[in-house]
Amino acid sequence: MRERRVFGWLLLSVLACGPVPGGRLAGEVASVPKDPPGWSSVLPDGKGFCEIESRPADPHSIQLECFVDDGELLVQSHRWAYASWWPVESWAEIWIDHPDVRVRIDGSLFELTATRVSDPARREAVLRERGYDPAPDGIALFRFDPRAADQPRSLFAPPRVPGSQPVSVPTTEMASDASRARLP
Repeated sequence: MRERRVFGWLLLSVLACGPVPGGRLAGEVASVPKDPPGWSSVLPDGKGFCEIESRPADPHSIQLECFVDDGELLVQSHRWAYASWWPVESWAEIWIDHPDVRVRIDGSLFELTATRVSDPARREAVLRERGYDPAPDGIALFRFDPRAADQPRSLFAPPRVPGSQPVSVPTTEMASDASRARLP
């Protein structure tokens, strides 16, 4: 009985720590949904968990709540995404340097660009809808845009030898050593 209680506390402690970054995401690449219904066809409740992979040279993936607002797919950070005292590089900072991302929702991968919402009025309106009144300065808000048509999709694809079969990329690789086990 005591072991079960200890295990329960350990499990609760681990789950309460927030998202642990992982690696490359696997899944079938899907077309970006068109309007209407656009992203609402992918997230019929207007929000849901999604996994986002960035930085293809050193893949970093996290799980966040995506939400649809005015037809756009968005995510928001915590209040300290850009704080100088934050102990590790935030995913928001990674996306600014490496905006090409892959978003996985219900097994489908969408190749997108993460664009920071810089219009103060739009940011304020979205965050107020999300329950912030007033909207704190430290929260980063990102919109996911389709990639430019001339941008190659192969940025995230594993290398292929001509004439060979496509390589299957394993599902999310979770951080396994201290050097990769950073908080988002």
